[in-house]
Amino acid sequence: MPTVDLYGTAAGDGYVSRSSSTASWSDVRDNTTGTSSNSSSTHNGYAIRATAASGRGGGTVYNCIRVFIYIDTSSVTTLPESGL
Repeated sequence: MPTVDLYGTAAGDGYVSRSSSTASWSDVRDNTTGTSSNSSSTHNGYAIRATAASGRGGGTVYNCIRVFIYIDTSSVTTLPESGL
């Protein structure tokens, strides 16, 4: 069985975050662009994170974070028997 490096060291690791105090949760969650990102992060405590918090002056601030990890699977030559 091949060994796959899960400790991403190549370009492409990082996260995209979308945060807004003026949009609804569904707008933040479904948006295709982020309000912040980091493509050189070496670690992150969350793969996926969603929060709703009270904002300054009232209202709710929604935040959605998605992490992207580059995994080199070029050494895998055998097809999996199942996707489960």
